[in-house]
Amino acid sequence: MSSTVQARARDNPFDVALRDTNNDLTKLQALYHKHRCTRNSQQKTLILDSNFSGWSLDAVLMKLEGPARDPTYKDPRQNAIVWARPPQPVQDLVEKIQKNIQNVAPNGICPGLWMMPRENLHMTSLEIAHSLTKDQLEELFVPLHQGLSQIANYTYDHRTRLVKPFISYDRSGLALSFLPAAGEGLARSTRTADDDKYTYHHLRRDIHQIAVDTGTPIRSRYVVPSAHVTIARFITNKDFRLQGEEHGQIDTQKVKTFINKIESLNAWLQAEYWPEDSHYSIKKGGEWLVGEERGLDCQKGPVWYGHNHRVMVGRGFPPNQLERRVHVKARL
Repeated sequence: MSSTVQARARDNPFDVALRDTNNDLTKLQALYHKHRCTRNSQQKTLILDSNFSGWSLDAVLMKLEGPARDPTYKDPRQNAIVWARPPQPVQDLVEKIQKNIQNVAPNGICPGLWMMPRENLHMTSLEIAHSLTKDQLEELFVPLHQGLSQIANYTYDHRTRLVKPFISYDRSGLALSFLPAAGEGLARSTRTADDDKYTYHHLRRDIHQIAVDTGTPIRSRYVVPSAHVTIARFITNKDFRLQGEEHGQIDTQKVKTFINKIESLNAWLQAEYWPEDSHYSIKKGGEWLVGEERGLDCQKGPVWYGHNHRVMVGRGFPPNQLERRVHVKARL
């Protein structure tokens, strides 16, 4: 990374993408889409390789769920995080996708995949810290508390829109990803193209800054152009073995069938849920106004898999409420 980019990243890491795209909505959306497509392409090459040895299993989740569950085990990782919870139509779409994925298996189920429960679905808007001890987490929250209310309620007056759902995947699991809207699909909406100028990426930047301004150190693992909800994780390779044995050889045809199913679902999502331009409306589930139903969800504790350890949740707004345009004064 060049010294110029390093300096920019130290300022506010989310500003990098905004500067690189000159705050152009179309370019920002393209950046998010390129990220998810490039990753899928890279992962597909690895997964369909003849030397593929199996999925990357989540060792902690295996102890919490599935055939190797240990009822005495507790996840020791303490995290501080801000989530956006998907509204009901997006949750419905996730459930539909999960059922279609399960149907790839001959018996209509896929025990090798842990499906994220509806009530656990979340999108990470800001990871403040991860894998801490309880004492470290409590110390972190001392300054952070003064900014929590502003963060949790930020989406009420700063409404951002996500569109174009798409299944992203890698060796560890699946996610439903979205793109920042760029004026498309507004035919039946009270929202205008100008309202999309303040994007989900701007929102991520702003709540990051609020947290920093409290004096809280941000220890996020990564800052990438992605807006995704994890929907499934792999907890065993058994369903993809030749003989159905945990340590048998991987059946490449089963793996290929699984990937083909994901790609067919992505084609279906694009045909059914992606608007062509501003003159089209968007089918329910294909659009997400962040903050609809409830505001941002501030969590601390062992929340890796969406388990609720809420500190505060912000005020939400009802579906189809007339757009509040307070956010146009926000720094773009």
